[in-house]
Amino acid sequence: MPTPNPLTSVHAPYLYETGADEAIKRLKFDRITPLAEPLSLILKHYADKHLPNKYDLIIPVPIARARLSERGFNQALLLAQAFPKSIVHPNYLRRTRYTKPQVGLNAKDRLTNLKDAFACPHPLNEARILLIDDVITTGGTAIACAEELTKNGASEVHLLTLAVQPQPSNA
Repeated sequence: MPTPNPLTSVHAPYLYETGADEAIKRLKFDRITPLAEPLSLILKHYADKHLPNKYDLIIPVPIARARLSERGFNQALLLAQAFPKSIVHPNYLRRTRYTKPQVGLNAKDRLTNLKDAFACPHPLNEARILLIDDVITTGGTAIACAEELTKNGASEVHLLTLAVQPQPSNA
């Protein structure tokens, strides 16, 4: 029996293939980190308008140590830089193991790939969480993170990403 979606809400100012995809790729894969500041400001403005007073803590989606070492930065953490540093907690969620990149995996394989891939070493005491990531495709990463956060006491987990990948219609 599938478990209910642990995400309270999902928000993204852009669809992935409307130019946001190029900005995300340039930041993430071409390592053009100066893009992070304006992209973070976009997320902050969006959150101020669409999620006022709906979160207590901001947690960027963590990346594996190997990927962090290879890339040199966590794009989700860079996207959180415009938010008040006092509520951004990158250490409240961590990767417990390396996972294959999600790109190229189907929805079922994405969920399997992420099983038990995250740990929350801090009690969240009914905190409302704003989870930040760069893009949501199938939602596998966000769901795995939200499951761990709610298991550790989060009362709500709102996902904010720069872009959402529209799901193909079956029509």
